[in-house]
Amino acid sequence: MQYNGMTPPFELIPFEDMKKKQAEQYFVWYIDTIEQRIQNLEMRKLTKKKDRLLSHPKMLKTNGLASNPTDTFIS
Repeated sequence: MQYNGMTPPFELIPFEDMKKKQAEQYFVWYIDTIEQRIQNLEMRKLTKKKDRLLSHPKMLKTNGLASNPTDTFIS
């Protein structure tokens, strides 16, 4: 899965092969995108939690997704 802000806008080479200027460029990009990366991770966490809740059998019934139309209440 690709996240916004997780791929630098330049070619990423192994750190041990970077020149000083390349390492500085990476460092600046990394620091500048901290907030965006945190937001992406928080959103992913919320999405996973929502998916887990919605896939629970009792939630399927309450959301009207039960296979039997009379079986829409939590038992």
